[in-house]
Amino acid sequence: VCSNSWGGSSDSSIDDGVTNLVNNGIVCVAAAGNDGAGSNNAGTTSPAEAVDAITVAATDVAYCNITSYSSQGGPSNQDSSVTKPDIAAPGGGYRHWVWSVDSNEAELLGGPGDWDDQDAIPATGTSMATPHVAGCAALVAQAMAEQWYGGTWPFTREAALKVKMILLMTATETWDLTREGDPDYSPTLDRGGKDVHEGYGHVEVDAAIEAVIFTWDYTSAIEGWLVARNYGYHASYSTNAEWASWMSKASAAKHCVARRILLRQNYNHTFTLDVPNTGDFDLYVYSDTP
Repeated sequence: VCSNSWGGSSDSSIDDGVTNLVNNGIVCVAAAGNDGAGSNNAGTTSPAEAVDAITVAATDVAYCNITSYSSQGGPSNQDSSVTKPDIAAPGGGYRHWVWSVDSNEAELLGGPGDWDDQDAIPATGTSMATPHVAGCAALVAQAMAEQWYGGTWPFTREAALKVKMILLMTATETWDLTREGDPDYSPTLDRGGKDVHEGYGHVEVDAAIEAVIFTWDYTSAIEGWLVARNYGYHASYSTNAEWASWMSKASAAKHCVARRILLRQNYNHTFTLDVPNTGDFDLYVYSDTP
């Protein structure tokens, strides 16, 4: 996994470099930028604009809403049909910072909490959210290597893009939470779609790993994933069903369940999702091909 917590101007050579890494089986993760709403930053700078990169927006640690500084995205300069960012993760907000490494040139700045050399400092930014997703990508890649590739990573474009696909398809939208400090530029409920503030939504690494290691077999050659998502971070739900076992929508609660599924070819399958009155759930079936 290649984690990129930096940015600059739009540069086709950098974007091509991301493509080259992914072509060689390296998952690339990039910070969306910290220019806030209306900036269109993630759609115009490298490496965040690279189509193959997993471009990361930032959420508050405790409340899971998009932070005030997280750049509003837009069309990628590499391919205008692709919208950035792709996903969101905790980066720290007004009330809650995250701990980041404090080393090298940071020691010269004497930042807040800098009591010891080579320790850590409180920080905020999409640069904090990006290594969070990079770590999630590494966990998914490890699960894939163990489950599908005999314990060895294959270093192929398909494998790298499948990590991205699994993380994005199991992300959950943060609606109905508004953007921190700027509610007029808040994520929308897109039900499987993407918006310019959070991409597909907040990363859910537990569901992503479940999508790799757990399989429902319907004895067929047609492969894919079945994903159930729960929306509405301010609501509470209660049911005994496996697909709706979330007791609350707190930031630490389980928001998504995913399974790999093998379907019987040329057969009509029926899936029923029992939604409680206080819930808002969606059910998705995804192809196996990224």
